Amino acid sequence: MLEFKGYLIKEKKVSTNTLESYLRDVKQFNDFCLKMNINNIKEVSKAQIISFLIYLQKMGRATTTITRNLVALRVFFHYLFDCSYIESNPVINLKIPKIERKVPKTLTIKEIDILLNTPDLNTNKGLRDKAILEVLYSTGLKVSELVNIKIMDINFRNKSISYYSNREKRSIPIGDVAIRFLNKYLAYSREKILKDNKCDYLFVNMQGKQLTRQGVWKIIKGYTKEANINKDITPHMIRHSFALHLIQNGADLHMVKELLGHLDISSTQVYIKGIEQNIKETYKAFHPRA
Repeated sequence: MLEFKGYLIKEKKVSTNTLESYLRDVKQFNDFCLKMNINNIKEVSKAQIISFLIYLQKMGRATTTITRNLVALRVFFHYLFDCSYIESNPVINLKIPKIERKVPKTLTIKEIDILLNTPDLNTNKGLRDKAILEVLYSTGLKVSELVNIKIMDINFRNKSISYYSNREKRSIPIGDVAIRFLNKYLAYSREKILKDNKCDYLFVNMQGKQLTRQGVWKIIKGYTKEANINKDITPHMIRHSFALHLIQNGADLHMVKELLGHLDISSTQVYIKGIEQNIKETYKAFHPRA
């Protein structure tokens, strides 16, 4: 498993989240095989893999989860076959089930305004949280990318942020409002939160350490409740809103793809469905004979 992990990092150059998912999925399959009294990876056949997928289905796993498991196993067994650890590849010709891409859940511009204006700017925590929310909406960053940004990654002159996506360094623009509140956070709040601690990461928790993904989720949940917005707001919903609002205002789809760091344009095209859905809802709400 250590060799496979090294292969994923050095050869496939997968993201940290993908790495963790693949290793977890392969381990889950290994546990399944042990329960089936299969103790040697060379004994695994296509039938066992299909049985595992059926097992996941009976466990109530979503199609997306089952698909991710199959993708992980394909990568794993291709690796074993290429390294001559197995003589035949059991995942050859196993088809990945098609996934219907759902329209992402988003916030309206009004809801974004309410959420972003909820933090109390008279407190150190409020200034930090305001900066976090503004950066998320201004850039469309994933929460895992946000918490790993360091101060040196911000270019205030060029108004851009550098970060790593799929282990590749990228640079994206950041808006004036987000820059303004980043400056306020750095000037008036961050050092007071740090106290005597030292931390290179841009956003720190109230103990003066690097803010975690779970910490950002908790912050957003708190302001969702305080703002009385009847939606289950997540950091990814803010990312979806960033993309949808850009497209609604005329942004080119390929440009949005680059900003989000999507590898495939089909991942970005799902936001078009969101716009079409909004049009239908507006029509039904306001047309007298809808």
